[in-house]
Amino acid sequence: MKKKNLILLSMACALCSGHAHARISFRNGISLKHGEITAPFVKEGTANYDAENKVLTLENAVIESWLTITDDDVTINLIGENVIDNSNVTGGIIYYGALYMYDANLTITSVQEGSLKIIDKDKGSSLFDSKLTVKDCSVEFDGAMMGLIGHRYDLAVDNAELTVRTDNGVGIAGIQSLELKDSEVLIPDNYKVNVADGCIYYVSENEEDIYRGDLKVVKADLEQQVRQHTLTGISDVNTSQDKKQPVYNLQGVQVNPSRKGGAPGIRIVGGKKYFVR
Repeated sequence: MKKKNLILLSMACALCSGHAHARISFRNGISLKHGEITAPFVKEGTANYDAENKVLTLENAVIESWLTITDDDVTINLIGENVIDNSNVTGGIIYYGALYMYDANLTITSVQEGSLKIIDKDKGSSLFDSKLTVKDCSVEFDGAMMGLIGHRYDLAVDNAELTVRTDNGVGIAGIQSLELKDSEVLIPDNYKVNVADGCIYYVSENEEDIYRGDLKVVKADLEQQVRQHTLTGISDVNTSQDKKQPVYNLQGVQVNPSRKGGAPGIRIVGGKKYFVR
């Protein structure tokens, strides 16, 4: 059976098992209820859920579970250092990783520069037809095989740090767009970044070496602190453009706004830079 069919079959299993009906839940479809969340999920620190405003606040929390979100306008508020670890969880459907989003909109944020590490023995997280925004905090996805996968999902990083780390080199898959605000992508020296087939690739300057690796985004004001990498200087990375405005390449030459007939690469529209795949 092809991999695509396996993914669709797994999604159907999740729908039938009730995961898609639980708007915000831990493993085995146990929905979050208003108030403090305790054992068996929270091993250290505190976790509180405001059901009315759909805000999950984590304070130095260590949670052993996966987290499922199938709702709009959900917020995770971080205080201190927090961990969601699905590595040692058994039973139920764990194919989707430590964070599973389906038709959802989630913002992970902090007013105190909090952090969240999301760990899974297979993959960091899976996003389907969803948007994840990381704002004013630090978030790391740590997976053995893949970091952040899914289908038609949007990722936004706003004045934040984002790391997608894997052991086997497939960091991002299934992405539709990556939007950066006051943040920069770190690129290894002598490489450029490109978006194609829903993946983020790093391509050597001579285009002989191509690989899909980890993704590292830092706050834009950290540019002077990072010496071993080159920053892109790109404020928005998207797979679509505003075709009503003229489109230019990096040489300042106006080009056809459609992908057809042109090579993939960086385009400038309305003063902003975009990746075209």
